[in-house]
Amino acid sequence: MQAIRNLETSFAEDRPRALIQMATGSGKTFTAVNAIYRLIQRLYFMLQGEPDLDPEAEEPSLFDTTLGSSTSQAPVAYNPSIPIETFDVIFTDECHRSIYNLWRQVLEYFDAFLVGLTATPSKQTLGFFNKNLVMEYGHEDAVADGVNVDFDVYRILTEISQRGSRVEAGMSVDKRDRLTRERRWEQLDDALVYAAPVLVREVVAEDQIRTALRSFKERIFTEIFPGRTEVPKSGSGMKAWRTRRTSRIRTSSRERSSKTCAPPWNNSRPSRWT
Repeated sequence: MQAIRNLETSFAEDRPRALIQMATGSGKTFTAVNAIYRLIQRLYFMLQGEPDLDPEAEEPSLFDTTLGSSTSQAPVAYNPSIPIETFDVIFTDECHRSIYNLWRQVLEYFDAFLVGLTATPSKQTLGFFNKNLVMEYGHEDAVADGVNVDFDVYRILTEISQRGSRVEAGMSVDKRDRLTRERRWEQLDDALVYAAPVLVREVVAEDQIRTALRSFKERIFTEIFPGRTEVPKSGSGMKAWRTRRTSRIRTSSRERSSKTCAPPWNNSRPSRWT
């Protein structure tokens, strides 16, 4: 509720952009929906010519009851069928990703208040929202308030995630452009040797991902959640673990050998970002 009140204060001060930082799972979407609902309520009473909403008559929310640019992309041009005043307020979730390239042009096209929601703002995110951080609610705060639970890290290590690997010359690899996501096949003239730190960032070995997921599945009810029959279904829920110890799983030699040197017709061949 504090985030909503701070946001409304920002609106009252006529600040065009506002940023709400809340930990994953602590209710960013719920906050946005309640903020929009309150705006609609106020607009309704204004249109009726009635006084603003009486806070004592407002239905309590769950917060009250439980907590107390790419040059290859075409620019966004003016479209008379979608005028810039179409929206009064725009909420953009995961705004640390949606303020670049084409999406940034879309956001800046409209003459509207911009409200960003994210758990992990960067310096660029803060700059885009004019450093108007109306709410900062971290994971530690959410755990202390009983909104989130603490989490455990269950680390699954494979051979190539520790030591890297090698793709022999003559193998075909799938290269993808970072911005356009365009894919092209390329046969290596020289062997590709990559170290562990570039895995995922520059090289994607699909079979390594399958191995980690398979290991997770096989151990979920024996080592990770012993004695349980159900586990969190969502990505946010699965993050609700923290560890004081680290568990490691190493793949078998058979699994390790199939990570990178796969034939062109095998889906486990590596991809490389360019």
